[in-house]
Amino acid sequence: VTSLLKLNALKFFNTQKGLIVGNLGTIWQTNDGGANWGLLEVNESYELRDVDGSSENYVWAVGTIGVLKYSKNGGDTWTTKQLQPFEDMNCISNPIDSVAYIGVNNGYLYRHSGANIWSLSRFNSKFDIKDIAIVNRLYGYVVGKNESYRTIDGGTNWLPMLGLWGFDLDAVKFVTRDTGWVAGSKGTG
Repeated sequence: VTSLLKLNALKFFNTQKGLIVGNLGTIWQTNDGGANWGLLEVNESYELRDVDGSSENYVWAVGTIGVLKYSKNGGDTWTTKQLQPFEDMNCISNPIDSVAYIGVNNGYLYRHSGANIWSLSRFNSKFDIKDIAIVNRLYGYVVGKNESYRTIDGGTNWLPMLGLWGFDLDAVKFVTRDTGWVAGSKGTG
């Protein structure tokens, strides 16, 4: 992709089909492994920060001012809505159809409850959630500035990850409930 815009996140569903989201609400799509990219959407009123989906058909993208975009056809067409309290959404994790979480500024966390319903909760410390990794229906991890949490009960309770407390973390990825990585400031990884 050649663009003067900032591109924030990408998701490949297989070796051929992928999406990139970025500033000005841009969404780019490839169906040939990245050899060619097509610009699907532009919206100057918001920035898209992350994209994820449980399959190549069902895809979510999140962005500033509470923007949530959803596609049921692999990104060919999108439905847009805004979730209150209209905070900037930084990340989304959607590993399986019925499980999706969105990390938001000021400690907000959305959880997909099915039928296009999102439940809102909030961490007491109101930290900005920078990344989220949901492994399955029970296990998940969130990281941000000086704080990190995990859940083992599907998001009912979030417990501090004490070994990572105090680090400014930007990214978290888990492949199983016990195997994962974080990245952040001062060589954290």
